[in-house]
Amino acid sequence: MTHAGTISIPDIDFDYKMWKNRIAFLRNKIRLYQSRIKELKAASPEWKHEQNLLELELAFHSLRNDLIDVLNEIKVQEEQIPSHAPDYPISETHQDFDSHENINLMMKDASMKMDELERAFLPYRL
Repeated sequence: MTHAGTISIPDIDFDYKMWKNRIAFLRNKIRLYQSRIKELKAASPEWKHEQNLLELELAFHSLRNDLIDVLNEIKVQEEQIPSHAPDYPISETHQDFDSHENINLMMKDASMKMDELERAFLPYRL
């Protein structure tokens, strides 16, 4: 249970599960968009070298890499929980608290980037 300014192991575990689920979902969406971009480029010669479409392709690739980085950070934090278990629940002054908050911010940033990319993709819908 979380109390003002503290995080418990079950809360962190829940957040990690939710974040990993969200990462899997976003990575799947990215794969779908990347496949669609390839289809569009193959179907239309003028889109094959269209700058905005190429930039979208790169942006989806970059976001995919960002999500892999977040997933790796979650795995590192999960591995450290047993060694820090006596410290829990942790407060805002604990290193794990900062790591947890950083992952939370990275997830919010990834979600915002995905929303932006989806909006940018709208003109390419047939």
